[in-house]
Amino acid sequence: MNALSLTAEEKKMFDGLSAKVKEGWEAQEEKGSYQDSPEKLSTRLALLRVHDPKLLEFQKKAAGLSAEKLSELIAKTDLTGVTDDDLAQLSFAIGPTILTRLIGGLLQAVKTDDDLEGIAALTVIRHSLLESFAKV
Repeated sequence: MNALSLTAEEKKMFDGLSAKVKEGWEAQEEKGSYQDSPEKLSTRLALLRVHDPKLLEFQKKAAGLSAEKLSELIAKTDLTGVTDDDLAQLSFAIGPTILTRLIGGLLQAVKTDDDLEGIAALTVIRHSLLESFAKV
């Protein structure tokens, strides 16, 4: 059984998916939480060290954006071909709050098992960040 670590709100969206799409998936409760701030987010984005030209452009555009606008920008950014190292840097920089926004948006558009696999990867990253940030 494949697992997704979902918040209560995300679990409601998951429960609304068709039985065919949900087949083979289990929703586990994401218990971690983190209260981000515009200052912390801005600092992490300023410290972002990436090499991919798409992410360098993202970093320029992201400076000073609200969490909502940043979520929209990352959702529109093509991450195809971006290295794992750059993706790890990006995930840390945007943090669990933005990842939660992305996961919610992606859950609303799920059509296939492959869609859920991508979301599962994001929930693993978010969970790791929540654990890491909680120790700070």
